[in-house]
Amino acid sequence: MLLATAPSDSACSSSRIAPVLSSLKARRRGNATVASTFVARADSSGAQQQHQRRRRRRRESVDAISRELETVYSLVESNGRGAIYLGSSRIKEGHDVFERSKRLATSVALLLECTTWSGIGPGLMDAVTLGGLEANGKASGILILMGEKEEQTGKITRQKTRKHPYLKESQYCACSFFSARKHGLVDAGVRDGKESTKTAFFCLPGGIGTLDEFAEILTLFQLRRIGSEEKVPFVLMNYDGVFDKLLEFITESCVEHGLVNRGEMEEHLKVCSTNEEALAYLKEFYAL
Repeated sequence: MLLATAPSDSACSSSRIAPVLSSLKARRRGNATVASTFVARADSSGAQQQHQRRRRRRRESVDAISRELETVYSLVESNGRGAIYLGSSRIKEGHDVFERSKRLATSVALLLECTTWSGIGPGLMDAVTLGGLEANGKASGILILMGEKEEQTGKITRQKTRKHPYLKESQYCACSFFSARKHGLVDAGVRDGKESTKTAFFCLPGGIGTLDEFAEILTLFQLRRIGSEEKVPFVLMNYDGVFDKLLEFITESCVEHGLVNRGEMEEHLKVCSTNEEALAYLKEFYAL
């Protein structure tokens, strides 16, 4: 008769441990799932917070631009419309173009009996400001807040304030946004329906910043956003042929490639080489 053999100790241990190991593995899988879910939620929360911060910054920019627009429009109303000058900040006093620009601003202010407007920075902007003040004491403008580099850290920070060296605070303001500054200068050059208001835009020699403003104003003329109801003169001061290549590009190359119609730009822009030529054009334009 055969006797049933009892299970060995090792077999008993294995049978008892197997369910425990299975349970531990299941727990680990569960913990991993919880952990990955937590990380995913944390990542999602961080992304949402970052998105909200970006949206707040965008909203803050919109509010800031709105405030600056109100400031520049109020400045125009209080100081009066007039002659707007675009030009280089790099041409220093004593340079022939500086002196010619200053004389032009003086003559135009006396002829049109108007305020002289510019970005009131250095260079040719300062030349026309001095010229306007010399003519009738009426000069105004809109400074732009610049980026400044810290010497120790090399970090670039934007100016919070900027003061003009000699204009009264009622004669100017400062903007962080170029869009607000451009809106203000364009508004200063648009006539207000009064026969006594005579305005003009002048582009003096300048670099990239000047060309940016020049192109924007010329585009506004082209789109009939300036001068559609009341004509306004726009004069390019081509001292010493500085803009010859630019004019060749606009009136020849662009026409050749079908980008501009022949004679299209000449309808909106008067090119003058001397102050005398520009003043004669203004007299004819306004029948003075």
